[in-house]
Amino acid sequence: MKIVTGCADYVGPWVYKEIGKLWINNPSYGSALGWVNDTGDLVAGVTFTGFDGTTVWLDCAALPKVRWADRRALWAVFSYAFEQLGCVRVSSLVPEDNEPALKFNRIAGLKVEAVLKRAAPNGKDMLVHTMFAEDCRWIRR
Repeated sequence: MKIVTGCADYVGPWVYKEIGKLWINNPSYGSALGWVNDTGDLVAGVTFTGFDGTTVWLDCAALPKVRWADRRALWAVFSYAFEQLGCVRVSSLVPEDNEPALKFNRIAGLKVEAVLKRAAPNGKDMLVHTMFAEDCRWIRR
């Protein structure tokens, strides 16, 4: 598995299609990291949007049964957010019934900060997950 950068115009729309959101194809909208398999197919991606100098919002998607989120991948995600962007925190908004995304957030170390009642498209709650830079175990400080 190889990590690719500099292709938000491809990875962003792919991630957002997988999670049911609309990616705005504009260089200032956000950035992304992608994971490609040995044949060059995109199998996972993480987007970084809404950066305001303090927080960046993460969204991720992966094809079923693809094991992409290893130590190297998590280092890449959080190193970009905390070291390159200089974020204080990363946040992620996940529907309460999206078990793969909830599991990813737990394993990565994000914690539930808030519940947005009935905010998901299906009427379920949305969970705001957050990690602060000083709590990130994937990068050395």
